[in-house]
Amino acid sequence: MDQQQIAIEIFNDLFTEEQQSELINQSLLNVGERVLSRFPENFPAEIKQPIIADGFDYNNESEHGDVIVLGSYRPMNSPGVITFYRKSLGSYCGSLIRKVVKSGVNLGLDTALFTIYFVVEDVMNHETFHHYSDYKRFLTQAKFDSMKEEALAVAHAYQNMHEWHTFYHASMSGNKFHDFFSKYFHHSDSQDSQKHRDRMTAIFSFLMTEHYNNFSLPGYRDWHLYRYPNSYETNFYDYLKNTQLDQLLSNGVPVNNIRSEIRYIGNKGAIIQLV
Repeated sequence: MDQQQIAIEIFNDLFTEEQQSELINQSLLNVGERVLSRFPENFPAEIKQPIIADGFDYNNESEHGDVIVLGSYRPMNSPGVITFYRKSLGSYCGSLIRKVVKSGVNLGLDTALFTIYFVVEDVMNHETFHHYSDYKRFLTQAKFDSMKEEALAVAHAYQNMHEWHTFYHASMSGNKFHDFFSKYFHHSDSQDSQKHRDRMTAIFSFLMTEHYNNFSLPGYRDWHLYRYPNSYETNFYDYLKNTQLDQLLSNGVPVNNIRSEIRYIGNKGAIIQLV
């Protein structure tokens, strides 16, 4: 499965075909233009202060109270497995959609789909980093540090989302968000297109703050220390290196170009499932 398929599955769980049709036919409103948004009767409630964890190294007996596990990675003794948890994703995405609406973007097809896809994309980026680290440790025998790896995984996911956000205003074409949403939104005039663009930007800006504030457990909450692009060549490299790589680096071989390597490896070789 890929992110688009998973996002659509969660969307179908949250909205019936009739409700989806209503969202599709609904007129776009400007950001901040308030109307009463009616959620489906059994739509997930708002989670006031969610705490996100990862199934890769999460102990259910954590002393930190209710923790939401959206995804996990199983190391590759056989092929690595990236798992998305349907029920948790539905509850968390439903809560986020309610919060987006509260922030000033009325409930619409874009509000729902964009929020769901954002979360799915973040989970995929997070678990992909664990997959990459698993592969790299197999080669370097670097020591596993759960606290450090979770912080780096959150930072890697943030970097990928932030990069898209940075270039969004310049061009919508040629990025995964546009490729996905262009299938669902067809605007009859430039005014509607600009309105949709403004709404997506507002939703994205809200989610970038709201979502990443929910990584508050020890380890995870240190992600901000590694959120800069140059962290890949320093902190990420230091976590996964060995003496042989250091020797190659001293000889001018760019073995610390971790960002490019992650992009190439991605989740290749991993099984991806929604359960």
